[in-house]
Amino acid sequence: SVTWSTDGFSLTAGFESVKYDLTAGGNVDQTGYALTANFDLSGANVNISASRLEDDNTDQTVNSYAANVTYGNLGAGIIRSDEDNATGPDPDVTTSYIAYSVPLFGIPEATVTFAGSYSSASNVVDDETTAARVRLNYT
Repeated sequence: SVTWSTDGFSLTAGFESVKYDLTAGGNVDQTGYALTANFDLSGANVNISASRLEDDNTDQTVNSYAANVTYGNLGAGIIRSDEDNATGPDPDVTTSYIAYSVPLFGIPEATVTFAGSYSSASNVVDDETTAARVRLNYT
């Protein structure tokens, strides 16, 4: 990958190609690309990214997009992924999430994070998920 950065802004582009023979026969031939931008905006930090996977053996492509923002102890984001299969269904999923961290009993470097997420998908068996999490963090 290659990264260019300046005060409050960075841009990263990446490429990966994987090709090898399988011991049981056949081979793997995949290529991936990604682009990510990070910047500061009025006290918040924003990340935006896009990626693509191409599988030459299965004619499958996967495109993924993400955006998130953190502002102080609050974070939120959205992730989208679309899969194009040569055969079978073409699933897609969208996940949104939010999280907030607070100090843990005044212990230095300790926080508790409350987080929630919602995912919806199509062309899959389980097409909706709502989740809540509590994380204890100590660094």
